[in-house]
Amino acid sequence: ICSATGRMYMTLGISNSRGSLRVSTENPRYLTDNSGKAIYLAGFHTWYNIQDGGPTDPPGTFDWDEYLNALISYGCNFTKLWASMETGQLWADPFSDVANPQYFSPPRYERTGPGNAADGKLKFDLAQINTTFLDRLYQRVTACAKNNIYVVVQLFQGWQIEDKGGADQPFDYHPYNSANNINSIDGDQNNDGDGTETHTDSSNVVQTYQEDLVEVIIDRLNSFDNVIWEISNEDTGSQNNTDWQETMISHIATYEAGKPKQHLIGRTVCYPSGSNSDLNASAASWVS
Repeated sequence: ICSATGRMYMTLGISNSRGSLRVSTENPRYLTDNSGKAIYLAGFHTWYNIQDGGPTDPPGTFDWDEYLNALISYGCNFTKLWASMETGQLWADPFSDVANPQYFSPPRYERTGPGNAADGKLKFDLAQINTTFLDRLYQRVTACAKNNIYVVVQLFQGWQIEDKGGADQPFDYHPYNSANNINSIDGDQNNDGDGTETHTDSSNVVQTYQEDLVEVIIDRLNSFDNVIWEISNEDTGSQNNTDWQETMISHIATYEAGKPKQHLIGRTVCYPSGSNSDLNASAASWVS
């Protein structure tokens, strides 16, 4: 990960007691805290460190305490808190013929009904962010802060709006699929079975809900120094997607400007069709 201003790739660093990370004014290729020195971050992550996940429904409980102890024991000061937007899918690895069901809990949105979604459970209400999800996110950011660990909070997920070349169609179970929400929101405007439109500035009928979700997460986590934002993981690259990510970066920056703390906002490479030139042209404060 690097400062997007300087375009020199590096890993990030941490010191919770010395404020949020920022782009260095002395050398914009690097990130710093209040000390003024370049900060080096090192760590690891896994898919299930916020929402439980696995091949059973409900999924097994992720052992957060063991995970946190592993980060500490290896001297890590950095991790990514993963994002899942749906509650279940048939995971067909595009690099093999293996297909496994994957379930995620708790969901981002409350499941209130009326009616049932594709997984047989109550439909989502996109106007209600799930308090269990928010509480868990808050608790784990708190635990990391107490142990001097910076966290990338991933806001959206590119692997659940399209099949990425696999045999499954994860968007079938996505809250932005019209079959799964009570808000009459259809994230598949061109009726091709996927929801890539929800991660573009073109034909995006869910952007207001996305902005509301981001604002609620910011409200809950703004007081922390150890937070770093990431827009989305591995969206398919396109100009429309770039425009959407830049719009989200601008929205977050504007929203946080009126709050006590401002945090780094990052973009990571798209898959497929990722482009370093798109990252280098970004208004993001860091890129990967």
